[in-house]
Parts: sequence; structure tokens; C-alpha cells
Amino acid sequence: MQQRITIIFFIACLIFAIIIYFPSGLYFLSDDLIHIPLSAKGELFQRNSLRPVHDILLSSEVFLWEKNAFGFHLTALIIHLLCSLCLFWITNSLLIYYKVMDKAKARQVSFLAAGLFLIYAFHSEAVLWILGSGAALCTLFFLLSIGCYLYKERSLYFFLASLVFFQIGLFTYEAIWIAPLCILCFYFLDIFFAHHASLFTFFVNNFKNCILNS
Repeated sequence: MQQRITIIFFIACLIFAIIIYFPSGLYFLSDDLIHIPLSAKGELFQRNSLRPVHDILLSSEVFLWEKNAFGFHLTALIIHLLCSLCLFWITNSLLIYYKVMDKAKARQVSFLAAGLFLIYAFHSEAVLWILGSGAALCTLFFLLSIGCYLYKERSLYFFLASLVFFQIGLFTYEAIWIAPLCILCFYFLDIFFAHHASLFTFFVNNFKNCILNS
């Protein structure tokens, strides 16, 4: 029953996000009118910034959509939806890997997290402002990098993919520099978990009890 409720909640958030961010009534804003024409000319290093991946995306959108703002905003919405999907994947993987809860409960929490991510108001700039889609695209590469790292033990290809997504993210938006810090935290957490599994479980169980009883 609880799983059905969380799935319904996620679907409701998904529908709400699509309605709110649907690009039918959106247009270009402020700096869009500066950077998009520059991207159309093939300039990849604009205003002393090193974001060629996003510039290439803008150039491709100009080729596909020309001056139709609908297409640009549709791309931003798709990136936002993909970020939510990746968040579901990573949340579910983390909760199961560190044995915080069983698979059914982990899936419920993951649906809840992904749903809240979809409708979180702070994300509006990255979705509604065309140039802001660079931050959303960076978030997508960040989540893919972290997600692949979590599966590194299954295959070396996952570890290599994690590095590739990180490198692409660096040329998309500089905020992804935090990814190595997150991976370093997971690395030390793995070491702690390997040597102090019972203590780790103790802290996790107490944390869950505090949340449930609050």
C-alpha cells in the first residue's frame, strides 16, 4: 500500500512538473539573446568561460530549432526529467548498497526523493532559463558519474564511465568539481563499512528511529 502511494506521489509530481515547465508559453530571457547567437557562430569559449559542452548543445539547438524558443525549453525539460531519473537510480543504489533498508522500502524512498526533486522550486532557474540548462546538464553528468562509481566493483567500465562523465561535466559547468569530494566520502565510507559494519548498522538504525519518532 505504501509503495503504491509513493508511486502515485511520484506520478503526480511528474505531471505537475511537466505542466509547470511545459515550454508552450516560454521565450528567451536576458543573456539568452547574447550567448545563443554566439553559440550559433561556433564560439565555444564565451565571456571568459570554459563551458564548450553546453555551447555545443546550444549550437545544436539553434540548428534544430532556429529561433523557436519551444525547442530550447523542451530540451531543458528533458534534461530535468533525466536528472530526476538518475536521482532515483542513485538513491535506490545507495540505500541498498549500505543496507539502510530493504529493496521495497528503498524503492519507496527513491520515488519520494525523485518526486520532490521534480517539483523543487529552486530548480526553476535551471529549467526555465535556457542558459541555466548548463547547470542542469552538469547535474546530469554529476549524477551519472556518481552512479557509475557506485557500480565500479561490477566492472572496470563503470569506473571508466564515471571518469568520462566527470570530465564531460567539467567542460559543461564548473560546479561539478564537487564530484571528487563526494566520491572521496564514499571511498572512506566503504572503508569504515568494511571494518565496522556492525557499528555502521547501529548508527543507521538509530538515525532511522530518530526520523520515524520525530
